[in-house]
Amino acid sequence: MRSLQRCIFLLSVFLISINAFGIELSDTTSMKFKADSLFSIGEYYEASLLYHKASYFSLSEKNKALLLLRKTDCLKQCGAFAEGGQALSKIDLLALSDSLIISIKYQEGFCAYLAQDYQLAESHLIQTVLYTKDSSLIIPTLPILSLTLNELNKWQESKRTMLLYISKTYQNNLIIRDSLVKNLETFYAKENIPKLKKPNKARIMSQIIPGLGQCYAGYYKEGISSFLINAAIVGGAVVGVYFHYYITAFIGANALLSKFYIGNVNRAQFLTNKRNYLQSKKYNTYLKENILKISK
Repeated sequence: MRSLQRCIFLLSVFLISINAFGIELSDTTSMKFKADSLFSIGEYYEASLLYHKASYFSLSEKNKALLLLRKTDCLKQCGAFAEGGQALSKIDLLALSDSLIISIKYQEGFCAYLAQDYQLAESHLIQTVLYTKDSSLIIPTLPILSLTLNELNKWQESKRTMLLYISKTYQNNLIIRDSLVKNLETFYAKENIPKLKKPNKARIMSQIIPGLGQCYAGYYKEGISSFLINAAIVGGAVVGVYFHYYITAFIGANALLSKFYIGNVNRAQFLTNKRNYLQSKKYNTYLKENILKISK
């Protein structure tokens, strides 16, 4: 009798669960339909909330992943790039096909790139190689990886990435392939790559001779001005000592040097970083324009 009661109880729980699952599936389809409608009229944020809710009730990891990819598309349209990438972070990749995994890692990397988190973007895009044995699946991700490596000033790695992309994409058209490879060699020619300065070297140079670090960074007028100001302070101290104003000379020189000398050292490092940033940005913009032309 007890066994029969237990069987009836378990059967009722099973039927309730099936009914609940049916409701969830129905609700998921309805929410996705509403989210698609909102997306089509440009209500991206509202659509993202519905896609997220639908993914929460989804029983299939594949459907959950597809819904969260749609949510990411919405957030990208809203300019919430970092949040868009984070939306994909809780997907169970091991339950998905290689092609879907590549899509997810690519979108995570692309969102990080758009959010200017280039270290994170590189990490996600490189992981695409680890999740598939079919190398053809990663070919479409290579241009974004190349752009990311450029932003990290890894220009030779970026060049190799684009060479792989060109060789695989145009392997049946040797004329186009050879032309693009020739152009790429020009883009990454040694004379075009910026010669970046070392900030720590600039700092040490200005510690030895005030203004020398600024000159090393290419800011000669500021370097000369810094040298003259610090020389004038030291000269004033010497004059004070000569006229026996020892305390005044010491206190005054110490106060002024602590401001101008240390400021000169920090300024040298700042200007070197500024110079590197501006040169890299200009070069990377040039590379970006040409890589996007190749990858169209």
